Amino acid sequence: MERENFNFEEPSSYIDKLVGILNITSVILPIAIILLKIVTLCFVKDIEDIGDRIELSCTFIFMFIITICFLILYHYHDQQKKNGNETMEIPEQLKRTYKPSVVKDAEENFDYIGSVELLLDHGFKEFIGQLFSTIIAVVGLWIPDSLSGNGSKLFLISSYFAITLIIFVIISILLEKEISRSFKASDFAGVGFCIITSCLATVGLFFFQLVFLFGDEGWWIVFIGVYFVVMVVIGISSLFANKHINKVEELKCKAKGANKRLS
Repeated sequence: MERENFNFEEPSSYIDKLVGILNITSVILPIAIILLKIVTLCFVKDIEDIGDRIELSCTFIFMFIITICFLILYHYHDQQKKNGNETMEIPEQLKRTYKPSVVKDAEENFDYIGSVELLLDHGFKEFIGQLFSTIIAVVGLWIPDSLSGNGSKLFLISSYFAITLIIFVIISILLEKEISRSFKASDFAGVGFCIITSCLATVGLFFFQLVFLFGDEGWWIVFIGVYFVVMVVIGISSLFANKHINKVEELKCKAKGANKRLS
């Protein structure tokens, strides 16, 4: 039985537009913050915290746009795997040797590789590099403020910077590895990890600025702790997803062989 075909051409052009929006938004944010700092220093420096509040509003708008775009990207990433493949018949003797979730996904015969191609062939890797460059640049704009304050602010900014940088390095290595060879089904989990952690890093940028500007030391510690734990949980979940997909592909391979022998 063949599923309803998911038109590749339409999401491809749509993703090109999304990536373009994401790139433009990422370039604008640090420029906007620098200009706002100049304007507030020159014209409204007598109004307490006005510059900080405007910067926070800009970061919120940035976070909102990026998050919506990431949700749409993840939707296409998930939907593309269902693109027109015929469902697969799994022999009963094989079903008994695998978990029900593995059997179910093997029967669905998802096109994991097609989903990976949809994103990585349309500028996703380049955008991720631009996004993290933007985050690092924005964080760098607050370093002078942390140096003029107490040591806790410097610890906050250093911790956030270190966690975000490590995530960026992992994502860069992962994506570089995937595009340097033929795509594999398990790359679906890797791309999903990149989307979710990049979205979380963007949301984290807003909350980092919020606690940095208006929170006390207790809130800074809570933020760093939650940010770190959530990133670790996403990483572990991605490893389990990778293992699950490998099992699905293994079962599909065995089922193809068994069905061929029976035909």
